[in-house]
Amino acid sequence: MKGVATANPATRGSRVVSLDNRRRVCLGAVADELAKALGEDVASLSFEVSLSRDLEIVLTPLVRVPAREAWLWRNPEARESVLRGLEQAKRGELKDLGSFAPHAGEDSDA
Repeated sequence: MKGVATANPATRGSRVVSLDNRRRVCLGAVADELAKALGEDVASLSFEVSLSRDLEIVLTPLVRVPAREAWLWRNPEARESVLRGLEQAKRGELKDLGSFAPHAGEDSDA
């Protein structure tokens, strides 16, 4: 049926919104839910906007990553290692290596 969209079973729900006179859509109806799910203030988010073949507008929330941390997201092996370590820590699989205080004054770039 023309003009009627069917619900995507992967969605958390849907709301009907309309374009305003400046061709904008207000996301206020889902902003609180999005903030809660992401643990982010939605005011700090950017969105990637795409149009599917079925004419669904898809907004993908993006968060900013400091440049000094971006290498981790570009390096799948390092990212997997960090995620694996976090999972091990969550399970309590920790090993005390003692104090690192004696190394605190060393130049890490040398």
